[in-house]
Amino acid sequence: MTLLATVIASGPASASVTVLCSGGSYSTCINSGHTAHGFEQHYQNGYWGAYSGHNCTNYAAYLESTVNGAATPAYQLGTAAQWASSAAAHGVPVNASPAVGAIAQWDAGSGGASPDGHVAYVEGWDGTSLVISEDNYSAGPFRWRTITVGDPQWPSHFIHFKDLATTGQNRVSVLDPAGNVFAKDGLGGGGWLDQGAQATAVSDGGPRQALLNSAQQVYAKDDTAVGGWLDQGAAASKVVVGLTGRMFIITPDNWVYGKDTLGAGGWLNQAAQATDVAVGQNRVAIVTPCGAVYAKDNLGSGGWIQQSDCYTATDVEVGPTGRVAFIRVDGEVFAKDDISGPGGWYDQVAAATQLRIGGARLVILTPDSHVYAKDHLGAGGWLDQGAQAVEIAVTKQGRLVLRNSGNYVYAKDDTNPGGWIDQGAQALRLAG
Repeated sequence: MTLLATVIASGPASASVTVLCSGGSYSTCINSGHTAHGFEQHYQNGYWGAYSGHNCTNYAAYLESTVNGAATPAYQLGTAAQWASSAAAHGVPVNASPAVGAIAQWDAGSGGASPDGHVAYVEGWDGTSLVISEDNYSAGPFRWRTITVGDPQWPSHFIHFKDLATTGQNRVSVLDPAGNVFAKDGLGGGGWLDQGAQATAVSDGGPRQALLNSAQQVYAKDDTAVGGWLDQGAAASKVVVGLTGRMFIITPDNWVYGKDTLGAGGWLNQAAQATDVAVGQNRVAIVTPCGAVYAKDNLGSGGWIQQSDCYTATDVEVGPTGRVAFIRVDGEVFAKDDISGPGGWYDQVAAATQLRIGGARLVILTPDSHVYAKDHLGAGGWLDQGAQAVEIAVTKQGRLVLRNSGNYVYAKDDTNPGGWIDQGAQALRLAG
């Protein structure tokens, strides 16, 4: 059976349903800071047997495959109204519990859905409000919405093909002036937890932390309790951790290796050399020794897709939504969501010495040490954060973190000017 296209019909107005963006073109949402996860470049392909083009099942299948890394089902899911029962019949968890990365599903005619039902992708869940992104049949609209628990448009089920990790998405790790590792998940002052290790560098990815010690050995663990670091059986000049816990390293001779497991060994050669590496969800990007940017979504050897020419980039970053950005050799910042081929970069009309991505949020440190941030991909639109810094960081969920000239750490969750909260700590280095 081929998956059928579906559409949400207009439901009654409700204060507990908010349309965050909506348009027949994906660019409407993208330019407002709401990603389409690169689907705008791939909607003419069909995923998981779905019809190509604008439709809810094709979009949901694309995200489960590319963002979540879920395997293509060996069975047909049917119409959107049939997705829940078909998935459950093949052992996929289906319940009433939302989760980031799950599929929200509406039965036929439920919550304003058409007779063919509807599916959407869960972007966020805070216990009372659901954030979804969704495409619709024929010409869209593609949109993002929030739906509050109890609203008539609440989904019928949630399908958990391969949910995303949410623990530790706002984790901040630092090295204190003595090189000791401390970490915390909260925003208020203090609350730092001693991690029982010394390091020269540390990286956060959801619940997983990884560090390099003074001998360049890689250690990692999946909690914030004291100690418990596990030797990963590798030496590296850099280590980064993605939201799923996937780790990549650059070895002392510039080769890139990656793995998902936590124990010693198990590193897979990525068949590339690099001077910089970054990982978001599962997407990884590198700067090669000649200064070219390459990226891919798989862990296996090779598969790299060239994104820019040599002599282009000095630094590359990848966010959990798949957004890739780099600092050009002249300091200018460029970004894009689609890695299917070279080009397609959006000039961000800004110069930076440091660049970070959290969620879809771009954060930069300008040459005059000011912090700027924005949530959209289009040119310009940078918001002055009302602070100067010597180092910046951003958590997977978009929390802004800075270290000022006195080495004091400050953080905040929004992009309004000012509002920085003293974290009650001094640091030699922030997690990168």
